Amino acid sequence: MTNRLLRLLLILVLCVSVLYNSIFAVYWIIKRTYDISYNIEKLEQSDAYNEPNVNNILDNHNQQNHPYFSDPIITVTPYYKEMEWNEIANPPLPWYFKDGTIRPAKAPSINIRFKLSQVWPEEQINGDRVEEQLMFVPSNYKYNNAPIKSILLFNNVNEWMVDIGQNEFISKDCPVNRCTITTDKSKSSNIDSILFRNEFSRPDHIKVGKQVWILFIIEPTYYTELNAGHDLINWTATYRHDSDIVTPYQRWAYYDPHNVLPIVMGGRREDYERMAPRHS
Repeated sequence: MTNRLLRLLLILVLCVSVLYNSIFAVYWIIKRTYDISYNIEKLEQSDAYNEPNVNNILDNHNQQNHPYFSDPIITVTPYYKEMEWNEIANPPLPWYFKDGTIRPAKAPSINIRFKLSQVWPEEQINGDRVEEQLMFVPSNYKYNNAPIKSILLFNNVNEWMVDIGQNEFISKDCPVNRCTITTDKSKSSNIDSILFRNEFSRPDHIKVGKQVWILFIIEPTYYTELNAGHDLINWTATYRHDSDIVTPYQRWAYYDPHNVLPIVMGGRREDYERMAPRHS
């Protein structure tokens, strides 16, 4: 009797266990199906929301492939000149540079209250004034109607290597070209300016009127014998910055600090002739 009851109890436990597992399996299947359906619905909504952004990306991609990007001409506003690729628009240069086009304007009238020129040592203590002198035109200069000023090369004539007459100034396109060069000492009393090179030899005539005597010395004064009387020399032309006309062996001239263009100027012409003979 006891064994029979135990068998019935075991069968009942097995039936309950099977029933519970069946119910749990059905619940898990239903829940899994619901979760899958819910996730699919969310994905569809997300795709629908993101679709315009995908189209925008495609539109932008198509715009980047527009044919004008391969065009060699830059499209600019009407306010600027159209340029070819690799073309650089350089600013104009002063007249003393190669291909220079900027010309100096006449200095203001001497009647103004303040002096604006920077060509004399006392007007620019910390500079050599070379470029200022190259860009200086006297206020009373009349260009083609200005009287011719004569310059006498008094000594060491062969060392100058310049053309006699007015051609030296015209060929260099000098803004003040109404000057002429001579080596004829017989005209010394009627000359506007006498230029002495490396040494001073007193002319036979007495210095007259507004005649200007200029002493050009490129060597140190310590090694130069100078026998000039008091108040005979009006202007000096040396390498020193306190000279009236600064004439160094070489000089760097910077046109643009962002696009440096150096030139050598102020040296002795005979040095240039040795390195690069005329018409070479």
